[in-house]
Amino acid sequence: MLIYLTLVITHLCIHYSRVNEKRVGCFKSETAEISPLQFIGLRPKLYSILLSKGVNKMTCKGVKKGYVTKHVRHSMFLRTLRNHVKTTATFQNFQSKNHIIRTVEITKSCLSAADDKRYILSCGEKTLPYGHYSISKNA
Repeated sequence: MLIYLTLVITHLCIHYSRVNEKRVGCFKSETAEISPLQFIGLRPKLYSILLSKGVNKMTCKGVKKGYVTKHVRHSMFLRTLRNHVKTTATFQNFQSKNHIIRTVEITKSCLSAADDKRYILSCGEKTLPYGHYSISKNA
């Protein structure tokens, strides 16, 4: 089942086109009509968007949504990006093994700025893919 996000257009925009609206495979807006103020992307599927109405949209792959909404904040993403600190998440989950259901406590890596797919430049914020021609051989 596909769920489509319909944008509410409140003003006339010359760059907006409804040609690809509700079309599978095309970009959709995650924030609808609310404009984002700040985006912090630590790794793929690990980002936070600070919106203009004081609302945050955070995504942490592998961590339960309940833990993210209660414990993770946009400022933690910024601190992780600037200071390269790692954050762990500990939460309880149901697990079934041989048809026996039990409750287990899981500790996972929550926030980490270490991306093994990209080379981080000296400024600490810009990256290049590994194998890029401008990365020196000695780095």
